[in-house]
Amino acid sequence: QVLSQLAPGGSPDDMTSASGPSGRPRAPAFSRASSGASVLRRAVLLLPALGAAGLTSSQVAALYGKGQSCVQWAKAGLNCPPEVDASGIHICPASDVACPTLQDPTTAHLTQRGFAVSTWPRLTRAASQTVQLTCGAGVSDPYANVGCSTSSRAYLAIACVDSVFNGVNLAVAGQSTSAAALTGGTNNKFNIVLNTAGLSAGLHRICLDLDGFATKVKYGDVGLTLDLI
Repeated sequence: QVLSQLAPGGSPDDMTSASGPSGRPRAPAFSRASSGASVLRRAVLLLPALGAAGLTSSQVAALYGKGQSCVQWAKAGLNCPPEVDASGIHICPASDVACPTLQDPTTAHLTQRGFAVSTWPRLTRAASQTVQLTCGAGVSDPYANVGCSTSSRAYLAIACVDSVFNGVNLAVAGQSTSAAALTGGTNNKFNIVLNTAGLSAGLHRICLDLDGFATKVKYGDVGLTLDLI
């Protein structure tokens, strides 16, 4: 019934039979318990028609608002029309170990432009906690011409102190751990073993000094956090 109000070449703004604001039809709301089964039946009837109509991305945005996805279609057990998700989106099969292929953990360092940190298993506030940090192959300080290595040092903190060049950081209760050297390095994946017993629960920053005890590079925030429990 709603689609019958859309004349050839028209837009969703031309629809006048719906109850939404400005004459626009409301998107199916599966989470509204008060709507009952009638709303779900109406949505199931409406969604295939919309998919068959070949709506443009602007028309989908007018119907559903910005930031919508295929969730409501999946809940109805229907195929999502291509106009809902952005073009070029890649749906990963459940059988994939890593998807897309370039995000395979063993080769991620070759394409990523910065750092990545493993967030599972979660760190606890105890001694000998291991932070797993992967450095992109292109990470390098232009002044010292160094990247991540076993000479680099790092610590966890509420906030990084960016005025320290010598790789040293002493633990401050509730604020930071002592610094430790990076170990490992296979596929640019490093381990940092830290004593987090003196920290509080919550988010903490990863602070890294690429040249360690050398004094050309200072500690900096790598832009990643870990949530201690």
